[in-house]
Amino acid sequence: MGEKAATNEVIGALLHALKGENDYMRSKASEALGVIGKNAATNEVIDALLDALKNENSDIRSEACKALAKMGEKAARSEVIGALLHALKDKDRGVGSEACEALGKVDEKVAKNEVIVALIDVRTYENESVRLKAREALRSMGEKAATREVIDILLYALNDENGDMRSEACKALGKIGEKTATNEVIDALLHALKDEKSDIRSEGCKALGKMGEKAAKNEVIDALLHVLKEDYTDVSEDACEALGKMGEKTATMKVIDALIDALKHRLEGKMGKASEVLGKICENATTKVVIDALINALKNDNGDIRSGACEAFGEIGKKVATNEVIGALLHALKDEEEDVRRSACKTLELMIERAPSCIPVAHLVDFVDHFDMHGHGQEIAMIVLLTLCAGSGLTKLDSTAISKVNTYMQGNKYTDVSLVRFEELLKAFLESGKDAWLPVMVFVAVLQGIAVTMFEDGVILYGTKEPIKVNVLQPELLQRLVEAFKRQKREILGDEAIVDMITVDQARHGRAMLDKVAVYNVQKDIGESSCLCSIL
Repeated sequence: MGEKAATNEVIGALLHALKGENDYMRSKASEALGVIGKNAATNEVIDALLDALKNENSDIRSEACKALAKMGEKAARSEVIGALLHALKDKDRGVGSEACEALGKVDEKVAKNEVIVALIDVRTYENESVRLKAREALRSMGEKAATREVIDILLYALNDENGDMRSEACKALGKIGEKTATNEVIDALLHALKDEKSDIRSEGCKALGKMGEKAAKNEVIDALLHVLKEDYTDVSEDACEALGKMGEKTATMKVIDALIDALKHRLEGKMGKASEVLGKICENATTKVVIDALINALKNDNGDIRSGACEAFGEIGKKVATNEVIGALLHALKDEEEDVRRSACKTLELMIERAPSCIPVAHLVDFVDHFDMHGHGQEIAMIVLLTLCAGSGLTKLDSTAISKVNTYMQGNKYTDVSLVRFEELLKAFLESGKDAWLPVMVFVAVLQGIAVTMFEDGVILYGTKEPIKVNVLQPELLQRLVEAFKRQKREILGDEAIVDMITVDQARHGRAMLDKVAVYNVQKDIGESSCLCSIL
């Protein structure tokens, strides 16, 4: 029940049990008060727990420490801290460990010299578990514990025979952060990168990463690049992440080449981090070096590197949506490996989400004219989507290219038009006067659930956030537009006709797979799907 049980009656009963003679009941009462947590942190309860810390039974003393820890800052009274400091020296290893943990959890208020010195002094204890808990407590205090004494003992702990102790020392130095970024500390962490235990090398990478640009020295970068080549996925990923936190100093060809090489480790999971870090480097420094390297990586013999390069462009974002990059990604849609094509699709979609008109129509016309649709359904769907999202450039498409887009779109189960702005298609038709746009508009309207109604001088679009009124200055264009939607309406509602129809499931997901079915099935689906539109 936890905190919900913190009624006066419940707390009163637990206090009564805590003061009783039955050791088992007293231990369980302490445990229950800890579960209730801060809501039980009254003076009376805290006094009872302090009394329990003096009990002869070690289980009761241990549970009292746990309960005080769970009460957090509400238990941060001087007498509590004093009692916990005394408990550090308890003859029972479990009590000493719990006292360490409690000191680390009763809020940063306790991060003062008295406590820090006591936790540091624990280094002389024989019991490893108590020493380990002391390191954890110092780590939880964060920058508040960044005294010379604390740093010295953490450096000492980096050489401890116990691997867990060395690992905790790395974590603590990382937690304290930039304040510890002295040459001495950095040298010690570089030594940790050579540790025989992989988790210590991993924590060493994390600690250096948290020190940020202050740790971005040549020897640190070189050491992280060396670790990046490891087979241990976690270690190499942490090395990747550390490099990404060190700012402009990592924007060198040596680092970029190493990260691109790491892209080939798709199965080990390293590739994702490498892509992410390449994006961060591009944010922190001049992008041309990274962009040129990634474009070159798209030509690499290794398919995973090509795929990772595509994903890295997605991480960098719209700032790289140049003609050269778009052309390279479009070319990747023809790659012999499916993973590369899929990554290129994903990245291009991210780019048009961020900047819908970023794709040069000149590229797309060429691809629409020459792309082999057979066996490349998803890639053709992406070309269609890119074309329809090309904004004002749509007016540059000729009728042949538009007809091909329409054919591919209506014959491809992967087509997703959720990002297409219907009003841009309407604008392209009104500006160009090309009837080839009409079936494209009707199809997109049906998929997006857009209804079109006519008024004297134009049309009103419904289904977007707000109705959009569009004036049509040329009566003949308005008439052709109206007739196109009327034809679609007759096809859907025609008497016993065989018509093109979008299933409810396909409409719900914005896909366009057209099947030939009888009209009664169409009527059934119209009734079930709010995605299908009312047409005039």
